[in-house]
Amino acid sequence: MLRLLGEIGVPLLIGVAYAWQVRRLERKGRAPSLARQICFAAGLLVIALAIAGPLGNLSEDLVSAHMVQHLLLMDLAGFLLVMGVTGPVMAPLMALPGLGWMRSLFHPAIALAVFIGAFAIWHIPALYEGAAQNPALHAIEHGVFLFSGFIKWMALVGPFPAPLWFATGIQVVYVATEHLFVAAVGNVFMWAGTPIYAVYAERTAARGIDPVTDQSIGGGIMAVEGMLLTLILLGWVLLRWSRHDTERQEIIELAEQHGLALDESRVSRAVLAGHGENLRRRVLEQAEARTTPAGEKRDTPAGNVASDPNLTPTATPPAQAG
Repeated sequence: MLRLLGEIGVPLLIGVAYAWQVRRLERKGRAPSLARQICFAAGLLVIALAIAGPLGNLSEDLVSAHMVQHLLLMDLAGFLLVMGVTGPVMAPLMALPGLGWMRSLFHPAIALAVFIGAFAIWHIPALYEGAAQNPALHAIEHGVFLFSGFIKWMALVGPFPAPLWFATGIQVVYVATEHLFVAAVGNVFMWAGTPIYAVYAERTAARGIDPVTDQSIGGGIMAVEGMLLTLILLGWVLLRWSRHDTERQEIIELAEQHGLALDESRVSRAVLAGHGENLRRRVLEQAEARTTPAGEKRDTPAGNVASDPNLTPTATPPAQAG
């Protein structure tokens, strides 16, 4: 009971902190969209459903249920939480003393290493069985899986700009490496032939279920989930690449039409981070500012590219007729 309260209490605290930050950002007009807020709430709900209720009870005795629980925490809950956050939502956390290093965890190379490392280490029999017998260690295990899943998704779909080298081809490698690794571990469970975790073998047998069969089912779930998620994400990466490439080219051409020069690498980063529309608007604002008759004052919104060093005139615009 104490473990359950602890594991559910943490998501509740996260939810309260998120709601407080959203209300704070609403007063500044920078709150995340309703869709993002729903995603975050859904992520917290998935955590609760994975830990409590029937699945939580079954995961104490069945390897297959335990695998489902871990996949829900890493993949579904982690994804939904990431889709619910924005840069301003994350800002207070990143600004806390001693937590500035967290931003580096969202680097694709580090996120990949952390995810694979966490998944591999916690499936070592000594740790896996220790978590099954020690409530505190079990809670830590769940926390590690959730956090590693969160940073995995942050690197791929999070709100922070990705490194320029993290382009479509590398994203394909990133996605394939992570989820094919999960599928590979699943295959080990499927074809082991003998129980890998003695403590689960005893508990599964006590339920009248063959431990090897249950273990194979758990491995099959991991393998199928890993393969399906890989295929889905590969398709998504390619579609996003096509959309981003089109958006990037449109913004560059728009700037050229108005006699403005754009740093193409920065355009790419802005588009990848989901800020393409903001950059497009700034290009239009800068173009309008340049064509405003001399002496006429014009209100310039905060963040206008009139002071943006990445936008520079390439030629003097023609004199206005009349």
